[in-house]
Amino acid sequence: MRKLTIVFLSFIVVSCANKVPPQGGEKDTDPPVLVLSTPEMFSTHFKSQEFTLEFDELFSLENINSQLVVSPLLVEKPKVKSSKNKLTVSFQDEILRENTTYTFNFGDAIKDHNEGNVLKNFSYVFSTGDFIDSLKISGKIVDAFTKEPIENVAVMLYDGVEDSLPLTTPPTYFDKTDENGMYTIAYVREGQFKFFALEDQNQNYIYDQPSERIGFIYELIDLVPDSNYVYNVPLFQEDNEKQFVSQVIASKYGFITIIMNRPFGKMEFKLYDRDVRDEGFKYKLWPGGDTLQFWFPDYEEEFILEITDGFDFSDSIDVKIEPVFSIENMPDFSINSNVKGKMDIGANLDIIVKHPLELWNPSVIKLWEDSVEISIEPYIADSAKLTVRIEYPWKQKSKYNLIVGLGAFTDMYDQKNDVYDLKFGAQEESYYGVINLEVNLFQKEWPYILEMFDKDKK
Repeated sequence: MRKLTIVFLSFIVVSCANKVPPQGGEKDTDPPVLVLSTPEMFSTHFKSQEFTLEFDELFSLENINSQLVVSPLLVEKPKVKSSKNKLTVSFQDEILRENTTYTFNFGDAIKDHNEGNVLKNFSYVFSTGDFIDSLKISGKIVDAFTKEPIENVAVMLYDGVEDSLPLTTPPTYFDKTDENGMYTIAYVREGQFKFFALEDQNQNYIYDQPSERIGFIYELIDLVPDSNYVYNVPLFQEDNEKQFVSQVIASKYGFITIIMNRPFGKMEFKLYDRDVRDEGFKYKLWPGGDTLQFWFPDYEEEFILEITDGFDFSDSIDVKIEPVFSIENMPDFSINSNVKGKMDIGANLDIIVKHPLELWNPSVIKLWEDSVEISIEPYIADSAKLTVRIEYPWKQKSKYNLIVGLGAFTDMYDQKNDVYDLKFGAQEESYYGVINLEVNLFQKEWPYILEMFDKDKK
């Protein structure tokens, strides 16, 4: 009889600590409920080095190291231990800040043992000062281009005004976005803060990886009581890749192509500490901004070309010139145009030569419209003297004929062109479409960029 009694009592004790619905009853859908916290939740003048939470049922912890978010940050990660229905968090060597409200957010780490019902975003809060700070900000973090929400982004507030804070200093307060890109930083004190969002790949709360996406608010956030603060911020990839020379191609006499790893910014080019233009050099930066071409006549030796942006980028290129200007390496002279089938209405006609021009004769450049010669005023359109431009109001269904006469152009190698004959028509208005956009600018003093993408988001 005594043995049966012990078994029965043991069953009762286990049942109290581990909720199991009667057979055939409703499924348990409730998450664990906090029944006791030591020290008490929302304690002030907190001086302990740990706290204990007791729930109404057995629970398990899932991904506690990544789910637990402590704001403000602690120097060392707190230690978390669980036993049955109790959870203890300790931070024995931590020196807590004075007059500061701390939040320990457990995210989705706490769930009941049987059904896995999650106690979402449960937080334990205390203050080392006289009161619990009560201000908060919330919002959403999205991809700047796709507008899709981004999960696990560190949204951070800094107690300072320096722009360098995200590069050097952990935040004062922070939260991480959920699967919907939402965040809430609660229990924040009154004052001004710098806002910064970071896709923190190495989990150190410092912007120190070039591949980390960022977002920010230009002005300081001024938190005052009885106000609602919602900030939806786009996340983007900053263009901070280092500049360097990727490739140098010297396939012909008097001509080299320099390809950079990324588009040029402001660049200077020097030869023996002198500007290359003083030496008769010509150069052109092609569309895309990463390819530069140099032409240099009458050099029969090796020389060093220096490229610099005047700040933190500088590189030198050792250029070797063929000593003999022979017929085998004589550059070819050619003429082309920007007309591809039909001329776009409103566009200019560009005559493009292969090498910079030294001389040209506009009087032998002729244009006919439906067999009638029309008056034109061609002009050099670029500093490298590679483009001669003609402006004209092209008419639909008209036929055009451009003739560049023999010897109209003389390049920097003293070569002259053959006759160039181009026949073309003008594009019809029905070929074009119209896009009407209405843009509401929230910050009219800021510059905006409109980008259009195809179906592949390119």
